[in-house]
Amino acid sequence: MKRALLAMAIGTFSLGICEFVMTGLLPYVAQDFKVSTAQAGYSITAYALGVVCGSFLQSLFGQTSLKRIMLYLAGMMFISSLLTALAPNFAVLLGARFLLGLPHGCFFGASAIATQRLVDPAKANSAVATVIAGMPLANLVAVPLGTALADLYSWRVIYFVTVLINSGLWLGIYYWLPEVGHLEYKGFWGQFAFLKKPAPWLLLAATVLGNGGIFISFTYLSPLLTNWSQLPLAMVSLVMAGCGVAMVLLNQVAGYFCDRYSSGRVAAAFQLIAIGALTILSFSGQYLWGAVPLLILIAGTLFAIGTPQQLSIFKNAPGGILVGAALVQASFNLGSALGSSMGGIALQAGWEYSSLPLAGVAVTGLGTLLLAIYCYYYEAAATPLKTTPTSLAA
Repeated sequence: MKRALLAMAIGTFSLGICEFVMTGLLPYVAQDFKVSTAQAGYSITAYALGVVCGSFLQSLFGQTSLKRIMLYLAGMMFISSLLTALAPNFAVLLGARFLLGLPHGCFFGASAIATQRLVDPAKANSAVATVIAGMPLANLVAVPLGTALADLYSWRVIYFVTVLINSGLWLGIYYWLPEVGHLEYKGFWGQFAFLKKPAPWLLLAATVLGNGGIFISFTYLSPLLTNWSQLPLAMVSLVMAGCGVAMVLLNQVAGYFCDRYSSGRVAAAFQLIAIGALTILSFSGQYLWGAVPLLILIAGTLFAIGTPQQLSIFKNAPGGILVGAALVQASFNLGSALGSSMGGIALQAGWEYSSLPLAGVAVTGLGTLLLAIYCYYYEAAATPLKTTPTSLAA
């Protein structure tokens, strides 16, 4: 069982690399393809669009077993990583990045469901957090490694690394993951029927706003620290490493609490922590003793919020769990884009750095309000996720 969890964690680790590493590679990509850094940023947009469109990919799997679905997705990740690493021009790179984003949400959903069917139900949510931990771990280890490799050799090297990781992922799923059945299938349109109810929309909107409010400040972590808190630029990488550690640890803490309390309440609690930290940051960010620990805590809440929100959407997407999983991942990406755009517009308009955390408080606060409405009116009626395998279709 531990080897099966490891195999799936390798998958989320690979997805974490593919989603986040490009942020540090943009200058190298721009130089390689002779485009501007702003144009190179479309490679991040292409991945996000792939995540969104991947919501519809899930509906094509029907009654395919979860293990086979993950083998298909691992194959897609392998091919698109290789195509990214070998891209001869910028247009091919954009297409490869789009393809790389397609399996993102579905893999998260399939692995979470498989995990809950493999472990003791009392420990299911913390086990899911362990599998998801591959993504914050990628932030901690692989993202700075990718930037270092790009500086020494080429931006393509880290994608060749993901090719090797994804080949290991496919083999790990094939040999280590037992058959865990398939999902309940209610036809093509039946997979989207859960969207007729308000609960999933509340969760998805709360995900966008909660993530977006935090990213208003987190996107500009480096200038916040160097221009506002007067931290030497050379020390920013250490703060980023601290953020990665916080992401890994608080992700596990959130999983622990989700085994004991409802996932919606856990998400709301960590959003309140983020609001408190952002509020204090707005008044103490000019001091290093205030800015550094608060920004690390705020970064950690990203995954402490994300894990319970993903678990919540599973319980509110009967007949369409993989679609729900893809939509919540798309919501994370949309929130990141929303937050970074709002922060950039605010700074261009002449706002002070101290205003960014307060803007984040307003946006995240609205997301928390939506979570509170969901918890009060809908969480008790959410459908428990089946932890016993549905027999395979004949």
